[in-house]
This record gives sequence, structure tokens and C-alpha cells, in this order.
Amino acid sequence: MRVHYSRSRRGVSPIIATMMLCVIVLAVVAVMYPIVSATLNKPTYAASISQASLLKQGDYVLMTANVKNIGSGDLNAYCVITDEASNEYRCQGESRLLVPGEHAAFIFESKTDGSSFMVGMSYKIRVYDAQRGLLNEVTIFCNGR
Repeated sequence: MRVHYSRSRRGVSPIIATMMLCVIVLAVVAVMYPIVSATLNKPTYAASISQASLLKQGDYVLMTANVKNIGSGDLNAYCVITDEASNEYRCQGESRLLVPGEHAAFIFESKTDGSSFMVGMSYKIRVYDAQRGLLNEVTIFCNGR
């Protein structure tokens, strides 16, 4: 038995099909590369707060917190304590430049604001970036007498 193939049913040769697939893949890569590249190269902005404490003795209050830049971009960080009534107490000094991986201690010390703090109550320590806003917050409890 003889099989006859009709010349009218010819397909694309495997070599041309492979070349067409390569061209399509290259076109998709050319379109997607700028989008993916721009997304992956953007710096991230984040901070961690560790070893935070809030101590009160009479009218004296001391808050310390270690802040570390855990992102890939520079931060102009500053620290604020917030009570339950949303009163804010900013840590001493101006905002500090923290490069990625760098850490700094932030301190709030007052000999007159002690009446604003209650032992056993919770307070929020918030770290802000001067250009980007809130980066992180933790809740701590006031210790002391």
C-alpha cells in the first residue's frame, strides 16, 4: 500500500518554526526587560526597632530605642513616642542619616514630662523617614515607679 501526501497540506519546516519561536521569545524579553529591571533596582526603605525601653521615676522619663536601617536605600530617620491620647513626644536631635545596615540609638529624656507617662501603660515608638513617612512602630510598656 502506497501513501500519498498532498502537496497542498505542507506545513512550516522545523527550522523556520524554531527561528520564529526564537524571535517571539526575544521580542517578549525585549518588552519585559525594562519593566522587570526598573522594579528590581528600586531601593527599599525599612527600619527595625530593637532594645526599646521606657522608664519613669517621678517626673523623669527616659526612652531609648535602637533603630537599624534594614532597607537598601538611605533613611533620614527620627523617632516619636505616642501615648494613648495620640500626644507625640519627639526624640532629641534632628533626623539622622542612616545608610543601609547602619544603626543608631534614639533617646527621649525629660525631667518635666513625667506626669504625662503612667507606669504600666502602653506607648508606641514610631520611626519615621523625613521624606517617606512611617517606617515601623512597636508598642512598649512604661516601667518604673
